[in-house]
Amino acid sequence: MIKLMHLLKEMEITPPSAVLKNDFVKSAYNFFKNDQDIFKNSGIENIILKNQSKILEAVWDYYSSFRQEYDKEDKEEYNINYPSNKSELLNPNMQTGNVNDSWYIMSNKFLLPYIVDHLKKTGWEYTGEYYPEVKKDNKTVDIFNYMEDMVEYDTSPRDFLYEEFSAYFDENF
Repeated sequence: MIKLMHLLKEMEITPPSAVLKNDFVKSAYNFFKNDQDIFKNSGIENIILKNQSKILEAVWDYYSSFRQEYDKEDKEEYNINYPSNKSELLNPNMQTGNVNDSWYIMSNKFLLPYIVDHLKKTGWEYTGEYYPEVKKDNKTVDIFNYMEDMVEYDTSPRDFLYEEFSAYFDENF
């Protein structure tokens, strides 16, 4: 027991609700937790909880290598504050459009393999037609439309992620 206590003290632990402070991640968590149809009992909400530090890392990598440059350019003109390190991504006073887009894009990309895996395990088939549509028991669902209610956002998943979702579905479904 004492060894376990020392081990826990040495581990870097992300606070359980750290990433859930982000509106998109919080609404994604609630979406998968409460869905009573396609993602019922998928456990994706638990994947979000268990992988908060990985999601945060992916968002920071994307933001700092691509989107942060836009915020730097806009800083003086629009007098904005933007994150200069990973922990500041969670600061509500540093939520720019580029930060929000980074959360949205990278959280979705992180969740995509789990979404596809769940759909396959539960008997959905990928139609490969116009959008990432899945079919089961004569019911066809555009996964973007299904997930669009996941969050109040200024764009739909289709706007940012169509190519990534389609390519991932084509290769892995």
